Amino acid sequence: MTYAIRLGRSVLATAAIVAGCGEAGAQNRFSADVSTGASVATNPYLQDGQGGSSESVFVEVAPVYVIQGPTTVSRLSGQLRVEPFLRRYSTDTLAAVNFDRTSRVSDRFVYRSGINFVTSRASALNALFLGPNGGAFGGPIGGTTGGTVGIDPTTLPVSIDPSYLGRPQRTTSASINAGVSYITGPRGSLDVDLSAQAQRFDDATLGEYNFATQRIQYGSRRSDRTTLTAGVTFGQSNYLGTQLGDGYTISPILGINTQLSPTIKASVGGGVSYARFRRLQGDTGTITAFALQAQICKTHSQGRYCLNADRSVQPTALGSLRTLTGVFASYDNRLNENDRLSLSASYNVSEESAESVGIPTSSFIGARAELSHRISRRLDVFGSAAYADILQAGITRRPSIQGRVGIRFRVGSLE
Repeated sequence: MTYAIRLGRSVLATAAIVAGCGEAGAQNRFSADVSTGASVATNPYLQDGQGGSSESVFVEVAPVYVIQGPTTVSRLSGQLRVEPFLRRYSTDTLAAVNFDRTSRVSDRFVYRSGINFVTSRASALNALFLGPNGGAFGGPIGGTTGGTVGIDPTTLPVSIDPSYLGRPQRTTSASINAGVSYITGPRGSLDVDLSAQAQRFDDATLGEYNFATQRIQYGSRRSDRTTLTAGVTFGQSNYLGTQLGDGYTISPILGINTQLSPTIKASVGGGVSYARFRRLQGDTGTITAFALQAQICKTHSQGRYCLNADRSVQPTALGSLRTLTGVFASYDNRLNENDRLSLSASYNVSEESAESVGIPTSSFIGARAELSHRISRRLDVFGSAAYADILQAGITRRPSIQGRVGIRFRVGSLE
C-alpha cells in the first residue's frame, strides 16, 4: 500500500506539471461527477467456495480537466471511489488518474503522450465499472496511444488477467506512453509508439512485473474508405525478484481499416504472437499463438455501439507469459431527452500452455447494465445490475450478482 501511494503521488505530480504547460490562447474546462448510493452483491470478490453476500454504500468523485489550444489538447482525469461494506468485508477503495496530451506539430506530424495510474482492491467488478478503456465518466483512465491508421487503441478493451481475480487484495498499475504519427505521402502514414507498465500486488504469491512495448505500423490508403496496415509490436517482460517469466514477445500483424457506412467503422488485424521466456525448470520456453486485434463501432447522434477483441501473449500475475484473449461489447444510447441506457459485457481467457507454469486455463465473464434518468441538467439518478464469474477447472465459486442505485451530480462545465 505504501508503494502504491508513493507511485500514485509521482504520477499525479508529473501529470499536473505537464497539464500546467498550456499554449497561448488555450481554453480550459473543468467538471466533476459526484455520486453516492447503496449496493448489494452476492460474492463481491469472487472468492472460492460459496463466498458471502454483503451490502455496501459508496461515494465516488470523477473530475476531468481539459486544456484545448489551437494545436494541443491536454486532458487530466481521475476517479476515486470509497465503498465500505456493512458486513463480512472491509472497505473497497479505487483510485485512478490519467493524463493524455496530443499535439499537432504540423499538418503531417502529430505527437502524443500519456500517464496512467490505477490502484484498487481486486474486486472483480471494478473492471466492469471502469469500462472498456478505463474511464467511468468519459475516460480514458486506461491511457491512450492513438494513431492515424488501423485500430484506435483508445477504445480497445482492457485485457483482464483472471489470474489475480478472486483474491481481496490490492492491485496497483502505473504506465507511461508516447507516440508519433507522420503522414509520409499522399497515401502513406507511419505510427510509432512506446509504452512501459509496472504491475504490483499485495499478495506475495503473485508475480510483480514490468512490461515495456514498442510498436511501429505503416498504413497505405487504398481508397477514401479503406486503409491497409502492416505493423509489428515488440515486448520485454521483467519479473521482480526472479528470472522466471523474464522474456520477450514479438507480434507482426497485418490489418485493414474501413468505413463501412457513414456511421460504421471497422478494423481487423491478424498475425502471430511469439514469446520466448525463462521457465520454472531454468531453461527457455516458447509460445506461438494467433494474434488478433479487431473493432467495429457504430456511432450516431444518440449513442455508440462497439464490439472489440484482442489476443496476444502477455505477462500475467502467475509469474509467466501466457496467451490472453479478451472480448468486450458496449452499448450506450440516449433513449429520450432524459433517459440513457448503457450495457457492457466482457469475456477474458488466460490460456494454459505446455511451456507455462502448469496452472490451468481460467476465464472471466461479466456483464453490466445501467439506466440513468436526468432530473435536471446537473442531477440524475441511476440504477445498475451486474454479473461476474470466474471459470476454472477444479475450483467452485459462487458468481457475483450485484445491484446498485444512486444519485449523480455534475459540478463545473456541462460540456
